[in-house]
Amino acid sequence: MKKKKLIVLVLIAVIASAGFGTSYAITTDGFDTHENSCCWYDVAFTFVSTSDNEYVKDVAFVDAIIIDDNNIEVSLTNAYPGYIAYVDFTITNTGTDPIIVDAVTIGSYNAAALDIQIIDVIAGTILYVNGDTIEGQVTIEILQGASQNSAYPANIDIGFTEFSE
Repeated sequence: MKKKKLIVLVLIAVIASAGFGTSYAITTDGFDTHENSCCWYDVAFTFVSTSDNEYVKDVAFVDAIIIDDNNIEVSLTNAYPGYIAYVDFTITNTGTDPIIVDAVTIGSYNAAALDIQIIDVIAGTILYVNGDTIEGQVTIEILQGASQNSAYPANIDIGFTEFSE
């Protein structure tokens, strides 16, 4: 009989002690019981570099900067027909959960002056964990319809959706 009482007391002690940690977490706001846990889906440009097709004379200039996590701004100076600029970039999963890169798009630009192509970014690429990356390139060719002494800005944007199985 004493053995059964001892077992019952031990079980009561185990059950009671299991609630201490949860009670402490709730009182110190370390455990949120009012909202659903949420996931964080995000992706960012984390690297950008430029190059061009000029080898003998260095007349034109291309510059690209990351203006925020999801946008790169490209500017061309002294560009001429036949000039090709290359913008290499890296996209990184900066969230806590998997995402699918569904598009890298170019904002509005003068299609009579520029031919812009996106290379190496395939729609549907999955970045599974925080830190996974994909590399891509944008090529910008100046066409015959370009005007002299004109600025031709372009904006590169990432599109993504959350991954669900």
